[in-house]
Amino acid sequence: MKDILFSIFSYDTRIPIKSRYAFKFYSRAFLLIAIFHAFSSIFEIVLTKSFKATSHQISLIFTISTAANLISIFALRRVSANSKLRTMFYTISLGTLSFILLSITYFYKEPYLAIGLMSIYYLVHPIFVLGNNSLLRSIYDAKNRGKLFSLTQSIGFVISILVGLSVPLLLDFYPNSYAVTFPIVGVLAFLGIYSLQKIKMPQAHSRNPVKESESILKSFFSVLNFRSPFLYFEIFFFTYGMGFLMSLPVQLTFFENDLKLNYTDFGIAWIMIPNILLAITTIGVGRLFDKTDPFRIASIFFLILAIFNFYLYQSQTLTEVFIAKAIYGIGMSGINIAWSLGPLYFTKEHESPEKYISAHIVMTGIRGLIAPQLGVWIAETYGTRQTFLTCSFFLVTASFGMAFLYWKFVKKQRNSSLHTLAK
Repeated sequence: MKDILFSIFSYDTRIPIKSRYAFKFYSRAFLLIAIFHAFSSIFEIVLTKSFKATSHQISLIFTISTAANLISIFALRRVSANSKLRTMFYTISLGTLSFILLSITYFYKEPYLAIGLMSIYYLVHPIFVLGNNSLLRSIYDAKNRGKLFSLTQSIGFVISILVGLSVPLLLDFYPNSYAVTFPIVGVLAFLGIYSLQKIKMPQAHSRNPVKESESILKSFFSVLNFRSPFLYFEIFFFTYGMGFLMSLPVQLTFFENDLKLNYTDFGIAWIMIPNILLAITTIGVGRLFDKTDPFRIASIFFLILAIFNFYLYQSQTLTEVFIAKAIYGIGMSGINIAWSLGPLYFTKEHESPEKYISAHIVMTGIRGLIAPQLGVWIAETYGTRQTFLTCSFFLVTASFGMAFLYWKFVKKQRNSSLHTLAK
């Protein structure tokens, strides 16, 4: 069955054989790794319901998981100089340990203990992303990268739908079953990343690794300088990220305290509905990315996410929340592509992609130190719904900013080039 599935996904002979070969191996491993990552969203629900975590404890997991991205800059040189496959293997292995240790909380239900154990996964995940996204540049040709990336992402979203349907239903009947399912999923992820090590791709090492003598700050500011469009791309991605991260912990407390959702409804709203829309729209967005630029993609989908927050601000019923999360899924399909592949758009052929990817991840970590707690503070001071309205403002600002950058760095330069050719 899986051979039929992947032969369908890699049928297009217009794609270079190297990319098709890589896609076949990568996608098979990604099946098990996708289940692993889907369970991080299940943990957020478990912490909210089974552990009865406070809003500040919930915001803490988003702070840790996002601020952990700061680690990527310290891992930059090592990841750049070594095999990306080995990096991914070690980080998934540590994440597996985190999931296995969560079984301890079956006997001692302390929110901070659960957060501490899950922090192992959060802390290594940015290094996994750094290795994974760098690997994608090596194994996929630039003309088809968005298409192939979006295909594997869609597989992951379908898996998340299945997880969102089945696991919360199980938790409604057996609230402590997470202590068994998390260790099993961790072992499956380990098997998936182990199988990926068999891929025969010499390009899994960087052609232009970051020099050991180059300082961390020099690497960071060499790509984020005032002459680089990448800096301005990151500024408005930072603005979007503030709105995005402020909303997340408040959504969980809104679902639990205001709407009193059970595990099943939680799973439908938090995981299943967004991932259905992500699975449907991601492939189309991936193809669009190959034909356009990250400025336009980000601008369009930041605005859709602003609409989601505004709709959630006005939502009164569970049905309206489901509609809002469907809008969220559409918005995240474009943002996921722009976030993952955007830095590669700015990387020149002779440059190390890890510099751009690392700087991009670090900027995510900086906003993670601020945004989740700020969202909770607004909710406690002015009301839950006011947080969603504030998030909309950040997202609209980011959308218009990206539209301006498209005009400045893409359209204006393209028109200038056409004018020069006309002469």
